[in-house]
Amino acid sequence: MKKYLSSMILILALFNLAPIFQQQVYAQNEITVNYNGKQLEFDAKPYVKQGKTLVPFRKILEAFGAEISWDKEEQIITAKKNTTEIYLRIGIQYGYVNGSKVSLDVPPEISGGRTFVPLRFISENLGAEVKWNGLNKTASIEYVNHTYKLGQEGTYKGLKFKIDKLDTTSESGVLMITGKVSSGNKDMVLEVADDYGYVLPAEIDIKGQSGEMDHWQAKVYLPGCHNFIGKYLVLKKPNVENKLIKIGQYEL
Repeated sequence: MKKYLSSMILILALFNLAPIFQQQVYAQNEITVNYNGKQLEFDAKPYVKQGKTLVPFRKILEAFGAEISWDKEEQIITAKKNTTEIYLRIGIQYGYVNGSKVSLDVPPEISGGRTFVPLRFISENLGAEVKWNGLNKTASIEYVNHTYKLGQEGTYKGLKFKIDKLDTTSESGVLMITGKVSSGNKDMVLEVADDYGYVLPAEIDIKGQSGEMDHWQAKVYLPGCHNFIGKYLVLKKPNVENKLIKIGQYEL
């Protein structure tokens, strides 16, 4: 009889604990998204599909401070942030970034009445770095949004840089840009962008060294058929995964 009562008590205890276990398992399966160290709260839960994390599009783009539009009839998402303009269409395996066609591992989709987009695609094409912790299912987005004036020194994780001068008088149709960067950073990339997402690459040439800084000069060739008016100088650098991450921008 005592053995029977002990078994019944154990069974009842397990029934009472079951909801707690279910909550713990559910919590462990939830995906957390952090933006510059702050957790984002979504109105629909992110999920993983084909190894890629999808999140509600409006919240993630608002975190970046992007301008957003949604064409319900055509099911097209448009997002613009400074020098970058992104077009995505529901169910389509590619998008457009500043007019260039870019393939997607997973297309945007509608689930439960919410529109979801691939987190890494959005973040990296806006110049952010994304790190994934599989143990606690956490995606961490690091995004630099510092805008400097010409002559100001910027920093990114210990790296120093400065754009000193922009000269349009040296050669017709060419922008000459001079600046400095911490020595050894020869993989730095410079782009000039206008207000419409049109981006021009710069050719960087290291001219010499002064202390811990390299002096460089860059040329940007302006297209003769395009009424280009540069507004931003954007500095980028490859991360450990060899993906370009924005480290700062200068406003012209």
